[in-house]
Amino acid sequence: EYTDFGWKVYDRISTPFVGTDDAVPIIGLRVYPNPTDGQITLAFGLQAATDAGISVYNVMGQQVLQLPQTAYTSGNHETAIDVAPLPNGMYWAVLQSNQGSQAVKFVVAK
Repeated sequence: EYTDFGWKVYDRISTPFVGTDDAVPIIGLRVYPNPTDGQITLAFGLQAATDAGISVYNVMGQQVLQLPQTAYTSGNHETAIDVAPLPNGMYWAVLQSNQGSQAVKFVVAK
C-alpha cells in the first residue's frame, strides 16, 4: 500500500501484459526519444537468447501496432518503431518473449 500524504491509500497497480517473473531475461527496457512525433527506438538487453515480439498498446489497452516475432541473441539490442500514424497520446511498448514481458510508457506529441 502507498499513501499520498496521509489522504489516500493505493494498492500496487497490476497490468495483464507486464510480467513480474524474476526469470525474465529482459534488462533495462527503455524508449527514446520520449515524447516523440514520428519514430521511437526501443532499447533493451537480454540475458539469454530468445524469440520476442514487440507490440504497442494505447491507454485503453488496445493493441495498435505489432512487430513480428524475432529471434534475438543475448546482449543489447535496439529496434526502431514508426509511430507517426498514431494520434497524439500515451502508449505502452511491450516486449514479449516466451519467458515473460516488460513494458515501457511513451508519448506521441505532434
